[in-house]
Amino acid sequence: MDTMNTTDTTRQYGAVIGLVSGLYSLLSATASSGMMNSNSGLLMALLGVIVVIYGVVLMTPYADRLGHASGPLMIGYSLVMLLNQALVGVTGSMNWE
Repeated sequence: MDTMNTTDTTRQYGAVIGLVSGLYSLLSATASSGMMNSNSGLLMALLGVIVVIYGVVLMTPYADRLGHASGPLMIGYSLVMLLNQALVGVTGSMNWE
């Protein structure tokens, strides 16, 4: 199996996952009424922008500069989003009060 082809395919999957999950975060934060005025909504919007940019970068030659940080970046994103959802669930508020 050609290593370059496998790397390109993996990068494309990563880019699609980054774009879809980032857009989901942005849409979730902006579509809910009043969510952008909350800690949870602002965190979702900020992370959404970062992950969309990450997905776009994966489709450019600059992706090589990420090296092996790509996987841990997405794991970190998912952990922060899970923590955000847990805080909203535990506190019952999007402001984590």
